[in-house]
Amino acid sequence: MNVHGQTSVNSIATSGSTANVVTYSNLKAAGLRNTSGGLISYWDSTGSAFTVNFNAPATINTLSLTQMTVSGISSSVIKMPTSGMVKIRRATNDQVGDDRSYFNFWAACSSIPASGATSGTFNFTAPEVLNPDEAFLSNNLTSGYDNIFQNTIASPHFGNIERIDFIIPSGLKPINDTDRIESGAVVFDRGGGDPFKIAAITAVDASNVPTAFGPLISIAIAQFGPSLFGAGFDYGIMINDVNYAGQSRPSTNNNQNIKGVFISLRDFGITVNQKFYGYAIFSDDVVTADPDWTTYPNNSNAGSQLDPVNMLGMFKSAKSVLSVPVNFEVVKYRNQSELNFTLYNKYVSDEVIIERSVDGINYTAIGSLPVAEAKDYSYNDVAPAEGNNFYRLFFKEKKGSGGYSQVKMVQFPKTKNVKVYPVPATDVLNLVVPDNWKNENIKVELWNQAGHLVQQNYLKVTAATFPLMLNKKQSGFYQLRIINTNDQVSVIKNITIIQ
Repeated sequence: MNVHGQTSVNSIATSGSTANVVTYSNLKAAGLRNTSGGLISYWDSTGSAFTVNFNAPATINTLSLTQMTVSGISSSVIKMPTSGMVKIRRATNDQVGDDRSYFNFWAACSSIPASGATSGTFNFTAPEVLNPDEAFLSNNLTSGYDNIFQNTIASPHFGNIERIDFIIPSGLKPINDTDRIESGAVVFDRGGGDPFKIAAITAVDASNVPTAFGPLISIAIAQFGPSLFGAGFDYGIMINDVNYAGQSRPSTNNNQNIKGVFISLRDFGITVNQKFYGYAIFSDDVVTADPDWTTYPNNSNAGSQLDPVNMLGMFKSAKSVLSVPVNFEVVKYRNQSELNFTLYNKYVSDEVIIERSVDGINYTAIGSLPVAEAKDYSYNDVAPAEGNNFYRLFFKEKKGSGGYSQVKMVQFPKTKNVKVYPVPATDVLNLVVPDNWKNENIKVELWNQAGHLVQQNYLKVTAATFPLMLNKKQSGFYQLRIINTNDQVSVIKNITIIQ
């Protein structure tokens, strides 16, 4: 495959969504917020009658990437559903005297007041950025950050950010060379493509803080691709500093486009079957990928600093079989399969489909869960098959993309000595039990697919074969549990009822 390291993103396909307008009134501009420098706002900071609207107008407020083309990769590249997290690492410098939350974000806008105005209305088509750690995962091309690694007043938009970590707590590993070459990270930059450095995270501690990195890779301006929108877009920049107010204030505006660069797992130095835990983005003046970000230069003042878009994650082509990284486990619990998985951000997926197979090849959906927040999720398969049960999760998104988790397997014993017939059944199911169960007491339970007990009978075995009345049950799949109450031997049978 003719693929070269750090290749350009050449085109993108997108989908849009809308949100409710959010309004803030009686705001000042940002000029008086940074006491170490002069006026840094295009608007008069003495004015206090500005109105700021986000998601205005409510047309396309979030513009999400659905697929893209990358130099050297023949098939389209998509954004993988990824249970990951972003952590922004900050350090004290001369302009921001501590490591508090301080950031400058840009957002696409439809109209703004004239330069020098003391009042007026800002209409940002993009949503407001309240938490950059979360917003970086929102898959939104209409907002991002300005000069994110700038430390000095030489540029109006300085801050205390030293590193951006995209962390995959469960880890991920390529299983073949296609995974290495056609999977990786993409960084989008507003403007002409600013230089930065990047490295794979190769180890994390118990708190998911990176403890080791792969080689530090330099990304040059020339490695970015062409402008990805048909025309540039208007945007405004907001300054957010918790020391001054809970609300961001307007600073400057401009018109630019966005560009992108793809960094493959091979570029990162990841080998087949090597586990990694995401990647970290550094300022261009960092020379060593030290896990301790307080060792990095804290006086970065380059005229061109990265203006990253709110889109971090993992990307792959259709040929890559890289699985969705997620903490996913299956355990046996009271003759059921208990599936547990953890999502570290709310943007992973819209819905998770649970699929099961008895041969590891042919899968059937057995249930689904809506997922709308970062938390632990669980699902019980109340009617696992006898023998091997293979499970996987499909992370489904509204815009049509998605991906599969790794496969997990649990095994349930086969019960040759207990039989049921006919299958499918209608009103009566015949049970055949071992001869040594005669005169013993048994409990028979019938469970539906929702995990509800719909019938329970206590019986004394008087013959090897006896009928069980199903009492007009609805058509569907059920789990039959037969428990010998003397020795607590339990038998599970999966049956189908058709009316």
